[in-house]
Amino acid sequence: APTLSSKMRELLDRALDQSSRGSQTELFHHILDQLVADEARIIGALSDGSASPLVNVHAWARPRVPGRAVLENASLIGRSANLGLPAMVPTYVGHLLSLGLLETGPEDPDLKLEYEVLMAESMVLQAIKSASLGPLTAKVDKLTLRLSGLGQSFWAATMQPESP
Repeated sequence: APTLSSKMRELLDRALDQSSRGSQTELFHHILDQLVADEARIIGALSDGSASPLVNVHAWARPRVPGRAVLENASLIGRSANLGLPAMVPTYVGHLLSLGLLETGPEDPDLKLEYEVLMAESMVLQAIKSASLGPLTAKVDKLTLRLSGLGQSFWAATMQPESP
């Protein structure tokens, strides 16, 4: 088995000979190897440039002090992407955010109806209930979810027709 130092030397040597295109291809192969099918469906569902509503629910804390997150990355993207495991949306979205393929943005007023649907999801309702403290309701951050620049480049590169 190769040693850590020999693997690092191999990477450094390869980096000297690699073009920008070669580096990008290697990066995209590495990212692709980390995805599951449902995550690929999320990327595909957002590939048209659309945005999906996303909410994070935080427990009540002192004023101006963010409380602990009770639910992060709840989104309707699981429905539009027709996922096999829709309950895993928060995990999938968190992973895709950490890879830099997705990004969040501010609330979009044009998605008002979609936010209402998302806020009525049992996962979100349970999180709000558990994060509320008597008359003090949980803090809900409404955001949008879309492909990042890297995600758009990744999608374009992975959807290129195979060359013979």
